[in-house]
Amino acid sequence: MDVPDDVHRKQGWLREEARLSGVELKTHDCETSWLEGVFARGDRSLCDVLERAYRNGARFDSWEETKKMALWEEAFAAEGVEVAKYLGTIPVTARLPWDHIDVGLEEGFLAREYRKALKSRLSPPCGKVAGAFVHATNVEEHHADQRKLVCYDCGVACDLSAMRTERLVYLRKLGAEKPRAPAPPPVVRTDSTRRPIALVQGDARRYRFLYTKLGASAFLSHLDLIRALPRAFRRLGVPLFYSQGFHPKPDMSFGPALSLGVSSLCEIVDVKIAADVDAASLVDELTRGAQDGMRFLDGARLGPRDAGVSRIVDAARYVVAIPRSVASEAWLAERVAMVREAKELPVVRRIDGIGKRVDVRSFLRSIDVGGEDARATIARARIAGDFVALEANVEIRGSGAVKIGEIVEVLGGELPHRAVRAAMGMWKDGAIASPMQLDAVRKDAPAAIEAQVAEDHAVTAE
Repeated sequence: MDVPDDVHRKQGWLREEARLSGVELKTHDCETSWLEGVFARGDRSLCDVLERAYRNGARFDSWEETKKMALWEEAFAAEGVEVAKYLGTIPVTARLPWDHIDVGLEEGFLAREYRKALKSRLSPPCGKVAGAFVHATNVEEHHADQRKLVCYDCGVACDLSAMRTERLVYLRKLGAEKPRAPAPPPVVRTDSTRRPIALVQGDARRYRFLYTKLGASAFLSHLDLIRALPRAFRRLGVPLFYSQGFHPKPDMSFGPALSLGVSSLCEIVDVKIAADVDAASLVDELTRGAQDGMRFLDGARLGPRDAGVSRIVDAARYVVAIPRSVASEAWLAERVAMVREAKELPVVRRIDGIGKRVDVRSFLRSIDVGGEDARATIARARIAGDFVALEANVEIRGSGAVKIGEIVEVLGGELPHRAVRAAMGMWKDGAIASPMQLDAVRKDAPAAIEAQVAEDHAVTAE
């Protein structure tokens, strides 16, 4: 694909100008826009292109670090598709790939609206009186205005009389009989200091919950998860404790974020609740109110000297299913032995187009070809098929951790695989102690506990 050099130069100039002026400007990747444009305007001849690119390994192409434009260019060339015809100007009179879909509009209506837009001529919303952009907001004004409703003869058979009557019915249901009194003038503060919102919500109690992230929920990003979990608690009427400041949010602490598409049997969340609850008895009801694939397994109340989950977790175990069609157990055993003997296994991780060198070997505590236990773990994660299994215990540091995809990469390149986080917690005597094992964690994490207590005291003092 040829992207003009001036486009790249212009994007770089815009970013530089934004940085200098203190304004953050986000621009869309031009290669992704090119691909989106082709498929947005393409026809059924692109079906074979899409399938070929998928079979060659194209996945999650909207993510810059996984996009492989060479695969798409190869697919277009192999199927004999000339993309220029999809990206050029299309005449208004041309037949379009979606013309066979009947949306109820009269033929030519949208073309007429397009020509009006080119001349900067407005089309007020239909179903309203001429010259108005909103309906009457109360019964009194509705009755007073008897002008005809606007209709553009788009082809949809609207009953304008019924629309007027229906509007009246809804206004009466809302109790909007007369115009509202004008709002009082805003109170102008004499000081320029904006004060944060202060919530009165009682004392916070800390709880810890264990849950799974399987099936469709494995494709929730960490940001989506942060929004989804509080909803499960709100549906039960559990009074979550909120942070203070300008933007109060439920006070929750999560374990290390998962890569998109990686399942988990051992996710942990610490929650502050402004009430005494029996955490263990809530798990079934929380499951019913959560996303599909998120099942709550256990809950416990934390004591004042229990460290938060982020201070406890320093290790995780992953189980990976690799299709037998691309890897045999003998081949995998050979590659695992190579990884064990290596002193360094560097990969390049790209974030927003910037490369970061990561030494995968330094994060690996152990790596083995999986046996029956690994297969059972994969089955619990709802993953089926003919595959060989891999087990890897990795270190999690305060600065981050290695991604399971990077471990697979140093084994054999971009192998298709499905991964499961099978355990997560504190590394102890060659095994991982779960954060739900409070007695074990309290015994072996004194430094983390003291740091947590000090932090809690500092927050209370503020």
